[in-house]
Amino acid sequence: MPHLSRKPSRAERVNRARSDLAMGLPCALRHKNTTAILAPVETIDAHRFAALRSVLGVPDVIISSRRARAVMTAAAGKDLGDEPVRIRPPELADFEWYSRLASRSPLTSPIPLGPLHVLRDDDATLATAAVDILKSAELLPACALFTGSEAEAVSAEMGLQRVEPSDVATQRAEVSKPHAVAAANLPLEAHDVSRLHVFREGDGRIEHY
Repeated sequence: MPHLSRKPSRAERVNRARSDLAMGLPCALRHKNTTAILAPVETIDAHRFAALRSVLGVPDVIISSRRARAVMTAAAGKDLGDEPVRIRPPELADFEWYSRLASRSPLTSPIPLGPLHVLRDDDATLATAAVDILKSAELLPACALFTGSEAEAVSAEMGLQRVEPSDVATQRAEVSKPHAVAAANLPLEAHDVSRLHVFREGDGRIEHY
């Protein structure tokens, strides 16, 4: 009888985390000796966000470089690369501030967001993994990242799904290799000899036609 692992596979861990993020639940990112709690700004409830903040303090914000350039002045954003941007919020920033920073909408409110304090980090592993998993969950690439000595204990207490950046990167590579699952003739008015091909992404979640 073949051996069956009792532990979730890498794909199952990442898919669990994506589902939780879509519902507004955080997940835990583990890199080296650091645990960070990733809270999706688009879907998390303001009360849950406030509860996390009361225990773990002010979180950093991770946003895509494209969004960062949109909300920063031209002078401040000119040195940004293509990697996700890590921002240290004002100490008194409320949940609305985080939502406005992450939103796709133009900044029409008279209340300023900044100046924004960009954190220059030599290791962008956590930030990159955070944006990658949010994008794969089809959410805005923006999150609050709670770190600190209590993050590990809080994530365990909340029962959060834990993933590592290597899990996210491997899943992304597998998804980028769709495979054919079906094909059939599909006559069209413009061309009567045509076929429809169906491809499925590597993790089995999304099909392309």
